[in-house]
Amino acid sequence: MSRSRSQASEHKYLTVRAYLADLVASELSVGDAVPSERSLTEKFGVSRMTVRQAVDALVTEGVLERAQGRGTFVAPPRAGCGVGRAGGRVCAGAAA
Repeated sequence: MSRSRSQASEHKYLTVRAYLADLVASELSVGDAVPSERSLTEKFGVSRMTVRQAVDALVTEGVLERAQGRGTFVAPPRAGCGVGRAGGRVCAGAAA
């Protein structure tokens, strides 16, 4: 049972991540705020930790950046980076 919960959580995380990546790619510009964790938990019916996992992945990829006490924003592109098919940043010379 633990395994199925883990798989379901993974799917939810990927769903939120894909939504945010698509939002960044299609509607938001550098410096724009992304929806709050609270609004994303309500929209997707997931826990705050699931939303944080999705946001953390996009922060690590350089798509988003956090500003303590202000929120999460679209990050400026890094030199040599573009947007991949899944909406994440793809950087030249980056390890796979």
